[in-house]
Amino acid sequence: MSLNVFLSIALAELFRRWGMSPHGGLALANSLATALEAAGLLWLMRTRLRGLAFARVRKGLTASAASAIGMVVVLLLWLRAAPWDSPWFIGGGGVLLGGITYWLLALLFGAPEAVDLPRMLLNHTEDGAPVPLAGSPQGDDDLRDDQTEDHPDKGF
Repeated sequence: MSLNVFLSIALAELFRRWGMSPHGGLALANSLATALEAAGLLWLMRTRLRGLAFARVRKGLTASAASAIGMVVVLLLWLRAAPWDSPWFIGGGGVLLGGITYWLLALLFGAPEAVDLPRMLLNHTEDGAPVPLAGSPQGDDDLRDDQTEDHPDKGF
């Protein structure tokens, strides 16, 4: 939290000196502090749990990072090419363009979440319950509701 406060003050002032909106510095400070906090928590969890199976999530993390970089490039081009100066047009178009770009790039890079998103949004059973996704424990017919693969006698 102290890091967030320090970065907020420092980056807001830096952005102001550069002639940019100071709230952009606040947003960057919050993002940096949150990312560092998440990395620290992952490190703590990894040491206490003796691993976090990063091999299973590496593909999604890599695809998400590459998609985020691609989205930034597209949004910077959007800011330069936007035909009107309306903040509503630029902001609304940027949100729409950024979301679509990120999802398409994540799909292209094979992020499992991007592949599952259409199924999560569109596929439901007749009673309204979501259809289990590929690889989820709910999709395994061999397990009862009160069993897990690791501990067949214990529930979730």
